[in-house]
Amino acid sequence: MLAEVGSASVAGWLIQIPNSQILTEPIANYTSEFPFLWQEVPVVITFESDWCKAKACLLEMVNEASLEMSQRATEFLRSRSSCMLILYGTVTAAVSTSVLDHGIYLTMRFFTDPR
Repeated sequence: MLAEVGSASVAGWLIQIPNSQILTEPIANYTSEFPFLWQEVPVVITFESDWCKAKACLLEMVNEASLEMSQRATEFLRSRSSCMLILYGTVTAAVSTSVLDHGIYLTMRFFTDPR
């Protein structure tokens, strides 16, 4: 039996810890030094859709919803820049675009509270 901890993140991590190791092995804590996670939400639209408009709408929506979290992450990084090896050019939300065989793949990416 496995104990599942956390959820799938932007990197695709899903941590599964065998019950026999819960108290005997070190457990990864991805938020001990950086209390934010990048989250991704994919949206697939048809080729016939106005993907530019859809991307703009998603970007506006995700920017509005994650503004406070982005500001907190920016301040956190700024205050700890001398002791952390994390260099982000931007911590605001973004929407990336790629093409699949069945449609346009738009991915919203933003910081979130891991809890």
